Amino acid sequence: MGKKDRMNFRKTLLDAPIKPRKLTVRNNKSYLEPIKTPLPEPLVPTPYVPPKPQRPTPKPRIKKQAPVALPRNRLRQNQRVQKLIDEITPYYTPEAISQFKKDLKFIQNAEIIEKKKALKGNVANFVVSIINNNDPSIQLADTRGILKEKLETLIGEKRKGLKFNLTLILRMKKETEDGTIYREPYCTCKAKTVTNKDEILEKIMLGEEEILNRIADWLSEGSQWVIDEILDYYLNVVSYLPLRGNSYIPLPQELRNSKKGLINLQNDDNKCLLWCHVRHLNPAKKDPQRIKLTDKEFSKKLDYSGVSFPVQIKDVSKIEKKNSINISIFGYEDKKLHPIRKSNEKYNDHLELLYITDGKDKNHYVYIQNFNR
Repeated sequence: MGKKDRMNFRKTLLDAPIKPRKLTVRNNKSYLEPIKTPLPEPLVPTPYVPPKPQRPTPKPRIKKQAPVALPRNRLRQNQRVQKLIDEITPYYTPEAISQFKKDLKFIQNAEIIEKKKALKGNVANFVVSIINNNDPSIQLADTRGILKEKLETLIGEKRKGLKFNLTLILRMKKETEDGTIYREPYCTCKAKTVTNKDEILEKIMLGEEEILNRIADWLSEGSQWVIDEILDYYLNVVSYLPLRGNSYIPLPQELRNSKKGLINLQNDDNKCLLWCHVRHLNPAKKDPQRIKLTDKEFSKKLDYSGVSFPVQIKDVSKIEKKNSINISIFGYEDKKLHPIRKSNEKYNDHLELLYITDGKDKNHYVYIQNFNR
């Protein structure tokens, strides 16, 4: 295409009239017209989901404290006072000397005194002096040494072993709108078994830790309880003798009267505790000491699974939990009753047993039908 032809072509394009543009129609409407779109559906409110409960804050634990050594000046002071007490002891009664020590409040020497003894020395109860009546951790730490010495002495007395536990009795108080409320909880550790002297100190410290944790439970409940005073501190010792009940043994002469409230089941096996349990739940007016066919059928309702016969003291807690019953055991020596085992359960049913022995190798459980009698 030449130059002239190109000019004519441009002229033709510029001079050509603009053709009207066709409009696209959608649904008989111009596309220029706004298209009406439906509104979105309203949002559905999200259901409320409560948050997951958080783990409770762990209760504070009181750390064990090592025994606090006495300062030199206080140690010398105690030695001088002890020398004075030794000089005046021959001239005064033991009660007067004890009162004199109590009056000297600055003396902090721990003492341990035996209170009860039964079963030929197999059960003993000791009272430990109060060194600090406000702080349980200091009280436990300062009396640890004398407890260790006492247990070492007991183990050395030709014993195969022993069991002991510690009990700290406190007075707690709380201020309320109606006045001050007081409680006296017994903070006791579980029984510890000791068979040699090397493990005594460790078991004592474990018992102390359990007691301090029980006190922490009281103080961490947010109920505004505070320690008002330490009242008593006890050491309870039982020789490590596996007590168990065997076959029938006649009662001591003074207990054979039926008015004493005792039923001595005449069993020829080692299940005397089971038959006492049956007689407790299945009373018999005539010959209650005899084991009848109805008693044997009734015994099948009780759960003694996992318990070997004759029943040892350590297995009684299993029977309690399996049958929802509290079982307490008492001994009898020198015509006096004394506790051997006190139930820690809180069931509605209670079974009390008397533990007797023939002095040789046979022991027996007797059902106490009426404890007051």
